[in-house]
Amino acid sequence: MQCKRNGCTAVYVSEDESHQDGQCQFHPGNALFHEGNKGWTCCRPRATEFDEFLRIKGCARGRHLFVGTRPDKKAQAEKCRRDYYQSGTSVIVSIYAKKIDREASWIKFVPRALQVHLVYGEDKVYDDEIELYDEIDPTASSFEFLSTKAEVTLVKVAQAQWPTLEGASA
Repeated sequence: MQCKRNGCTAVYVSEDESHQDGQCQFHPGNALFHEGNKGWTCCRPRATEFDEFLRIKGCARGRHLFVGTRPDKKAQAEKCRRDYYQSGTSVIVSIYAKKIDREASWIKFVPRALQVHLVYGEDKVYDDEIELYDEIDPTASSFEFLSTKAEVTLVKVAQAQWPTLEGASA
């Protein structure tokens, strides 16, 4: 990723070798385009051609500004809001997370548990194992990734109301 300061062309590689000298030479002002002349509001040099304008050296020095995800950055562990409702035969669980990565995320059904791994947003991860109140049928249960949430349908083995989603050990 490239430094975000005006006029700097340094590229982030790693913590050790991001740039040659460690100093950012940039323009703190705004670009100025007036009657065929191109330049910066912070310093005097002007150019008539756009390529010349891009080559005008910065008039200020400071630290580089690398914004965005670093290539070596690990995903952050997050908590997601969870809600559920039920009918006589199933329990529907909603786990709210925007922009779920369908390729990297998964949900597994175990007779008395629900295992969830969601990768969402920029670099967020939600991992959880929910101990369920009662037994479910893993083969009949299903899930769907929507734009704002993961919706999980748990098919009950016993046709009884659950007083809570999670079991007594949770």
